[in-house]
Amino acid sequence: MAADEARSPERRVCFVLGPIGAEGSEERKRSDQILDHVIRPAVKTRGYEPIRADKISEPGMITSQIIQHLVEDPLILLCHKRHILVSLWAGPCRPSPNWRNAASTGTSSS
Repeated sequence: MAADEARSPERRVCFVLGPIGAEGSEERKRSDQILDHVIRPAVKTRGYEPIRADKISEPGMITSQIIQHLVEDPLILLCHKRHILVSLWAGPCRPSPNWRNAASTGTSSS
């Protein structure tokens, strides 16, 4: 997906952060399952296209591309342990005052 296409008014991007793991690892399989079966269906119903760092298909430095997504994308999901945290951005470089715990599969807050 080209940068201009991802940021066009018709396509709203949801950037997904979290552990990815090496290709073929159990961690990667779990991350792929969460992305494909939980996150993608949920955000697509709201008109967002989820993208994760390992799925960025643009040539260049991955670090700067991640930073660009963090600054420009209107929706950021952070998958950490058993929680999915959501940040809704008010605009470029203006994060919401808090993260919202969108889903949890455990009772621990750590």
